[in-house]
Amino acid sequence: KDCPVVEHLAIWNSSFLSYAACVIENNPSLETVNMGNEKECGLNFVRGSLQLINLPKLASFSCGWYSFRDCTHAVFEDLPELTSILFGGSSLSFDRSEERRVGKECRSRW
Repeated sequence: KDCPVVEHLAIWNSSFLSYAACVIENNPSLETVNMGNEKECGLNFVRGSLQLINLPKLASFSCGWYSFRDCTHAVFEDLPELTSILFGGSSLSFDRSEERRVGKECRSRW
């Protein structure tokens, strides 16, 4: 967050396996984020949420299998140059228990 000189961010597989959130925000020079590729087992931020916010030069984002698996939310905001997003299998798949809980709350209101 708030790193004006970083242009490329690479995170190796399983580096942040049990972290709750990945927030990449307000980095005006960041062009690429690579958390593995779509053909490898990434295992980054499993059960963690993803936020990519205000990254004016970000052109590509990739993550490997199971990265952000069972996440509760993802935010992609103010990414005017983003042209490539690659997700490995089962990555950015949302936590279904949360979906069921929210669904029950909505039904109980009506």
